[in-house]
Amino acid sequence: MAPVILEALRHANLTVTLIATGQHDGLFDDAIAGFGIKPDAHLGAAPGAPVETLRKYIARWLAAHRPDIVLVQGDTNSALAGAQAAYGLGIPVGHVEAGLRTHTPLRPFPEENNRVAIAQLAALHFAPSLLAADNLRAENVRGAIHITGNPGIDALMQTTATFSLPPVQTGHHILITCHRREIFGAP
Repeated sequence: MAPVILEALRHANLTVTLIATGQHDGLFDDAIAGFGIKPDAHLGAAPGAPVETLRKYIARWLAAHRPDIVLVQGDTNSALAGAQAAYGLGIPVGHVEAGLRTHTPLRPFPEENNRVAIAQLAALHFAPSLLAADNLRAENVRGAIHITGNPGIDALMQTTATFSLPPVQTGHHILITCHRREIFGAP
């Protein structure tokens, strides 16, 4: 989300507030520090907190501050909780990385279900690809769909631009991220 936040911060007419739920505390702080970003609010939920607990924490903060829009990214429990909290308070939801689908509810679980649920609540869908936008259209979601590219790839490009890479020998190179629990062990 760092590239989206940084771009929004460039606009003087926007006030950007970054909320850390606590779901991925150390990882979250380390990830955004490299971009010079710090959260404006720490909600203090315990790592692994259930969606309902996260929703209550986020709803309390949103009710007190009443932002014009809430952006959530991806498929985490905190993204679903943020979308539910905002929607319940009548605050429009924008979903970054919208429309990504495996079409298999248990792969990954609960993330695939989170993505589908967030899509039903969002007023704005920021799809990383044409395929993701097509998925949203096939689901007849409400709200506007915008193909924006992938902020994860943007973050990678911004990060790698800050250090020098060793020279590439020959052949083609592919970067693969393997962070989901489904890739470990069988199958």
